[in-house]
Amino acid sequence: MFGWKFLKGLKRLFIHEETAIFIAVSMSAHTSYVVFCCQQLGHNTRILKKNNL
Repeated sequence: MFGWKFLKGLKRLFIHEETAIFIAVSMSAHTSYVVFCCQQLGHNTRILKKNNL
């Protein structure tokens, strides 16, 4: 479902239901925010934006 296997190791996960965009806070200190876009068709999950702080 929505490629949850890619979301393991996350502290927090925020979901914007209307756009199906996931904002995830990674456990890694080098990666603070990872935004996932989960397509309605299939289980493809791709990283749209990755901010390294």
